[in-house]
Amino acid sequence: MVVCDGLKGLPDAIAEVWPEAVVQTCVIHLLRASFRYAGRQHWEAIAKALRPAYTAPTEAAARARFAEFTEAWGGKYPAIVRLWEQAWAEFVPFLAFGAKIRTVVCSTNAIESVNARIRRAVRARGHFPNEAAALKCVYLAVMSLDPTGQGRRRWTMGWKPARYPIALVGSVWHSKTEQPCAQRPTPAHLITERGVRSAANQRAPGCMTGEHDDVELAYGVDGPRTRFEAKLSDLRGRRLTAVDYWDVHNFGPEPTRWDYGDWHHAVMGVQLTTDLGPVTVTWTATFDPYGVEVFHDRIEDHLVLGEGGPKRVGPDPDPASPWAQHLGSLICGTAFHWERLELGPSRRADGSIVGPAHAVDLPTALRIDFHAGPVWFVAATPEPPEMQHVLIPGDEIMVVFSHEKLRDMGFDDLAFLQ
Repeated sequence: MVVCDGLKGLPDAIAEVWPEAVVQTCVIHLLRASFRYAGRQHWEAIAKALRPAYTAPTEAAARARFAEFTEAWGGKYPAIVRLWEQAWAEFVPFLAFGAKIRTVVCSTNAIESVNARIRRAVRARGHFPNEAAALKCVYLAVMSLDPTGQGRRRWTMGWKPARYPIALVGSVWHSKTEQPCAQRPTPAHLITERGVRSAANQRAPGCMTGEHDDVELAYGVDGPRTRFEAKLSDLRGRRLTAVDYWDVHNFGPEPTRWDYGDWHHAVMGVQLTTDLGPVTVTWTATFDPYGVEVFHDRIEDHLVLGEGGPKRVGPDPDPASPWAQHLGSLICGTAFHWERLELGPSRRADGSIVGPAHAVDLPTALRIDFHAGPVWFVAATPEPPEMQHVLIPGDEIMVVFSHEKLRDMGFDDLAFLQ
C-alpha cells in the first residue's frame, strides 16, 4: 500500500513500478483540496458533512454518506463533488481495514512533518558546497527532531497498536500467494517453560515448534528486573481513587468496546490515580519482546497525543463495574509473573540463519491486591473478532478480574492466581 497526497499521475506511475500495489489517497489532503472550492465560512460545515464518509465502516456506507453530502452541498459546490468522485478509487482502500490500521494509512502527515523540518533547514542554509555538506545538513535536521530519543519511544508506542491487525492482514495476503513456507520470512520461536497453551489460546500463528538450535543466554536483565519489581512493590499502601483506560483513536462510527465482562481491554494501557500520584500500567519492549511494566507518572507521558492519537475510552463511574469495589481502597499487595521465552534463531526468507537463538525473561503479567480481591494486568493481544484466543506476550493490556479467565489464558501458577 502506497499512501500519497493525490498528485496527478502518481497512481499510474506507481502501477507501472509495482503493479500489485494499492494506492491510498491521503484523506487530509483530500479534505484540504475540498476547502479550495468553498468559502471559508463553510469550511467547518463541509468538514463535518464529509466526516461520516471517511469514517464509514464500509465502502458502501461511505458511498451512502457521500450521497447525503452531495444532496446537501452539491448544488452550491459541485467542484467538491467532482473532486471526490474522481479520487474515489484511491480514497476507499483504507475502508477495508479496521480502525487501528486506518490510523496508520489514512494520512501522510507523519512523514510530511519530517519533510517540513528538512525543508526549513535547507532554506536557512541557502546553498551547499558539495553533496556531503547537504547530507550533513539533512542528518542534523532529522536528529534535532528528537535529540533525547524520548519522542521515538512515544511514536513507537503510538504505532504499535496497528502492528497486530496488519500482521493478520499480511498473513491472509501471504496465504493467497500460495508461496512455499521456506520462501516466507520465518517468525521467531516462542516457547515458554509452561509449555504449549490450550488449543483455544495458542501462541501467535506461525510460531515454530520442533528442533531448536543451541539457545544462548539472553542479555542481562537483572537491572531492569530489579527496578520493575521495586516499582511494583512501591504501590503497596496507596489508595486507589480513579481508573482510566486508553486506546487508539476510533475512526469508526461505533464506540470503542473495552468491557468484556470478566476482563477489560485497555489497548494502550491503564492509568491508576492514587492518593500519592498517578501510576501507569502499560506494555513496553524493555525486556524484548513485549512485557507489562509500571511507571509512577501519567500515561500521557508515554503516548503521542493529538487529534488522531490515543485517547481515554473508559471506564465511567458505574456501581456495577468490577472497579467499583476497589475505588477508595488501599493496595494491600502486589505480585508478578515472569516467563522465560526462547526466541529465534533469526532466519532469512530462504531459511538461512542470521542470528542465534536466545532466551529472555520478561514479565507477562502482574497482580494488584485490594481488600475486595485481586486485579491482574496482562501484556496480551486478544484476536478479533471473537476476542477469545489470546496471544501472550502481546502489545496490548488486558485487565482481568477472575481466576477462571486467567486460567483460560494459560496461567497455572497457583501462587499468582490466589
